[in-house]
Amino acid sequence: MHCRRSDISIAVTLGAFALAAAYFLFGQIDPQIYYGQGEAGEDVWFDADSFTAYSNLTDRQSNHYRTDLHPLHSILTYPIVTFIHLAGFSHYEAVRLFVSITAVAWLIVFYIILRSIGLRPIDGFVFSGVLASSASAIFMAPLAELFLLSSITLLLPFLVLAQNRGSSVPIQIAVSAATLSLTVTNWMSGILATVLCHRLKSAVVISLCALGVVIALWLLQKLWFPSALLFLPDPTGRLYEPSFSSYRSRMWLPPLTLADVANRATVFISHVMVMPGVQLTMHREHADWDWPSISIMDSPLGSGGPFAWIATILWLALLTIGLWALVTCLKQKNRPQLCIALGLTLIGQFVLHVKFGVETFLYSLHWAPLIVMMTALAALTPMRNFAVGLASLLVLFGGLNNFLLFRAVTPLIVEHKAAWIAMAGKRISYDFPTGILSLNRPYSGRGGEGL
Repeated sequence: MHCRRSDISIAVTLGAFALAAAYFLFGQIDPQIYYGQGEAGEDVWFDADSFTAYSNLTDRQSNHYRTDLHPLHSILTYPIVTFIHLAGFSHYEAVRLFVSITAVAWLIVFYIILRSIGLRPIDGFVFSGVLASSASAIFMAPLAELFLLSSITLLLPFLVLAQNRGSSVPIQIAVSAATLSLTVTNWMSGILATVLCHRLKSAVVISLCALGVVIALWLLQKLWFPSALLFLPDPTGRLYEPSFSSYRSRMWLPPLTLADVANRATVFISHVMVMPGVQLTMHREHADWDWPSISIMDSPLGSGGPFAWIATILWLALLTIGLWALVTCLKQKNRPQLCIALGLTLIGQFVLHVKFGVETFLYSLHWAPLIVMMTALAALTPMRNFAVGLASLLVLFGGLNNFLLFRAVTPLIVEHKAAWIAMAGKRISYDFPTGILSLNRPYSGRGGEGL
């Protein structure tokens, strides 16, 4: 990739949009889910640990138990938020700015990868717009959570592969350690990139070195954050409290029916891009709190309104072309390492989230850029004009659908709690141009029962 003026202009444009959009959308989510009534804000927003995540970003003395799955999140994020806070901002504004800046980095890294793969500047801009307007970006990026930053680390191996720098051992160790540092399961992309670029023996050594780096940094983190838990398996059974171990084990779901798998596949493939009708439910564990929860696990395709149907058709067509483009690039040996890593990582993410987590959509920022990257490969084929045209229309209709549903749902979380409870079991969609439409369709709760 040769950096041109057009690339700089596009990167600045994307960065400015990401900063403004993330800052605005973050402010639309009622801050009471972070600190309004203690832990009552947990699990409200697609099962996100809102209270815990916000506390870890702003309070060193809070319970940093999530390092068991997000090994270095405390030492990597708390100092940055604290620095912004010391610059004169409130804790809330510091987190808001941190999330907004992370969104800038996320979108620009994605654009650089697309350009490094070989997309033209305008094509990279359009497909970056597809990612920025996705349901995952609009609903999950402006949240005080780790998934956006973790998504950046998951993308780093693809940046290395796209720029043909995978043979550098120091770079590979650093990138592999980065993928492990914020979400343990995202190490799959770091390991895959290492195996594809090196012989098996070297790949094992590089992976062990990356693991050693993360362990060393975790030990340093433990000195600063005493409540941080180890991310490695605990054969002794002494590292974790029994209640905590029981909680984590319940995140792995019991045997699912074909309908459950189909629902999760729908979220993974379609809802990640086009938000369907948003389900209103009672809090899954603490109904006595009188707090709502939102879910899309049982929402059918296109149930968000008329724009949702148009966007879903556009997305499924673009996705089909992208899958064909991936196979074509593999056959033509056009960046085969990147294509193999992309395909296997998507499969790995899907298999993982069929079995792990109550709300599949909660983790969607981990695979959203990958699935959009796959569709962007179509811009390297004779189908370029058609694919870019579909992508441009998807940005318009998908972005409009997702934004309207976001604005329809956010006011209901805390301010209209009583109204939300009265509508429990119904689905919110957007009836353009009249506003919100409630559909009387009961929520089955499949995949989350007993959790």
